[in-house]
Amino acid sequence: RRQIIITGPAAAGDPRLPDAIPNGGGRARGAARSMAASGKVSYETGKRIGGEGAMNVTIRPATEADLPAILDIVNDAILNTTAVWSHHAVDLESRRHWLRDRQSKGYPVLVAEIDATVVGFASFGDFRPWDGYAHTVEHSIYVHRHHHGKGFGKQLMAPLVDAAKACGKHVMICGVEAGNRASIHFHHGFGFVETGRLKEVGWKFDRWLDLVFMQKMLD
Repeated sequence: RRQIIITGPAAAGDPRLPDAIPNGGGRARGAARSMAASGKVSYETGKRIGGEGAMNVTIRPATEADLPAILDIVNDAILNTTAVWSHHAVDLESRRHWLRDRQSKGYPVLVAEIDATVVGFASFGDFRPWDGYAHTVEHSIYVHRHHHGKGFGKQLMAPLVDAAKACGKHVMICGVEAGNRASIHFHHGFGFVETGRLKEVGWKFDRWLDLVFMQKMLD
């Protein structure tokens, strides 16, 4: 059974859980406030993936102890893929700041773990910094290169969507490099639809990159 995930310190007074949410979002807002105020954190654990030789994967909130593994996954994506449009590896302190910032806002950072080894992570943050975008978040999911295609992304995505609903969010956004057909197909499977393509807005590995925006309505 999958449960809602709320991470970080109690956020009952967090302005990102607004007093009025359009389209009947009041019940979701109230649930999110209640869980945040109680300090409860729940998650899916012990999920088996695959048939014969299947692995048990735990999805749980990240802690600072997970940051070295998260850093390894992020830097591999930066240096070897177009999943992240950056040219320079990041350091552990930057990841620590990122984790604490997400937690302070009541936003989830989830990890997928097998045999005490982190094999992927997922989170969402503000889509834009202005308060008019308060009901919209942009998410990211990363899986270690040795574990692609094993279903860990799907196990991370479902509770991430639940967490966004619990926070009273209305829309989830993702930005995908246009050549990443696997990611586009993955998001289609979770109800995301393509809403736009920006031509040659990125540059990496000596070539221009197109950006695909996709979104999912949450209520």
